[in-house]
Amino acid sequence: MECKHGSSTGDYSPPCFLCKVEELEGQLTIMTEARDKYALDIVRWNADLDDLRRQLATMTQERDKFERSAKVLMVEKGNACIAWEQERNKLAASQAYSQQLREALEKLARLGNEPLLGNSIGNRIAQEALALPQDDTALRQWGAKLLKEIERGADSAYKIMCRVSRKVDELEGKK
Repeated sequence: MECKHGSSTGDYSPPCFLCKVEELEGQLTIMTEARDKYALDIVRWNADLDDLRRQLATMTQERDKFERSAKVLMVEKGNACIAWEQERNKLAASQAYSQQLREALEKLARLGNEPLLGNSIGNRIAQEALALPQDDTALRQWGAKLLKEIERGADSAYKIMCRVSRKVDELEGKK
């Protein structure tokens, strides 16, 4: 038998050198195409990997920014709560002082005529002072509303502290 190049081929004859070259070139073409396909896949995968790295960097920055903001908000809320507690303590002390004054006025109203109310000028002045209204319902409602706002985080800590200070100043000015 002869190959297409004119060489004789048989069961025991070596293959034609040109036929072997053509066969190897065919295999080389197939392998080159496969390599190119994998090379394109690798380029695409590297591009995808770079994109994922950028997304990860962006998400990491957003997470870090969120964590910093959360820490700042926690500090502000904590400061607002501390300020609220301080103002509440001032208010409680003010109410205790007011109660002591009322007890002193009660004694003055009865001075010289105990256990009944007296009728001297000093007794009547103390009785008139005791007759002044002592309604702290509005104050309690305001405090409850402010606590709800603090819990909701509706205002910044600074605004809440300012409002508490103004309210305390307002109440202390009414004494």
